Parts: sequence; structure tokens; C-alpha cells
Amino acid sequence: MEDGMSRIVALSVDGLGIGSEDVAGLAAWLDTEDTLRGCTRRVLGTMPEGALGADLAQLAVSLGSGGAATAMASVVVAWLRRRVGVAWLRRAEYRGRRP
Repeated sequence: MEDGMSRIVALSVDGLGIGSEDVAGLAAWLDTEDTLRGCTRRVLGTMPEGALGADLAQLAVSLGSGGAATAMASVVVAWLRRRVGVAWLRRAEYRGRRP
């Protein structure tokens, strides 16, 4: 990266029948990649009034040097190909706490 620091991206998954267990599944896939191990943080969504807990809303992935972005893209493509149905993946700059 330009200043030697890692870039953090937010990944969110949406689609028909997509839930927090799907986001957790993608996180597990990312954690199995040696280059990304320890670089993924689960980010909870806002907790609705009266709920006992918040759902997993997105993943924050720290992408340093050494091919981390390529590794993340490869894992995401493989994960999407194994899905049945419709799923959308969004990537954005992450503005929260570092993983």
C-alpha cells in the first residue's frame, strides 16, 4: 500500500435467503487461507429493540502486502461458486476498528 499500512475492506453479503450464517461461512473460508488467517474480523449489525443479540452484518478484512487481496478474491470466488441461489457481495472501505 502507499504508506506501508494495510488496507481494510468491508465485505457484506446479501441475496435471497442470505443470513448471518452465510456471512459466518464466508469468514470461515477466509480463515482457512494462510495469507488471511487472523486478518478477518466479524462485525455485528445494530441490535433491534427487544432482540437478544445482533446478527453478523459484515466482515472487515485487513489486506497487507504479500498477495492478500488476490487470496481474498480467490476465496470469495470459490465461496460464491459453491452457493446455490442468488448472492451479492459488496466491498467497501471499512471505517471501524482494525481487525
